[in-house]
Amino acid sequence: MATNRSEWCVKCGFHVPGDATQCAECGTQVSQVTTSRSSAQAGGASPIVVGVLIGALLGYPLSYYFQPGALRAKHSLGKYIAHFSEIIGESELQSAIFIGFLVAMGAGAGIGWLVQNARRSAK
Repeated sequence: MATNRSEWCVKCGFHVPGDATQCAECGTQVSQVTTSRSSAQAGGASPIVVGVLIGALLGYPLSYYFQPGALRAKHSLGKYIAHFSEIIGESELQSAIFIGFLVAMGAGAGIGWLVQNARRSAK
């Protein structure tokens, strides 16, 4: 049973009063609460980190659209991705690749931040 200390639901991170028998937010039983808020919220990866990682994966394909028109006329997106090692070695193309990674990772972080704030406001 919960005591008069501050306790937090392990499932949703919601505050559980000391005299409650279950979490008012998600219905988790008191036997599954913790006195540490940080361990209650440690259930998953931050949406910002997930967004940055997804952006990193999409950065190279996105960089195709930052390349000069002559390269896009010569190579399709599929060929651009398939010949990654050759294209990344060309110094004149590296800045566009870097910009593609930055844009995609920034967009992923921004979307992750919005998701994180939406989750916080919903609680």
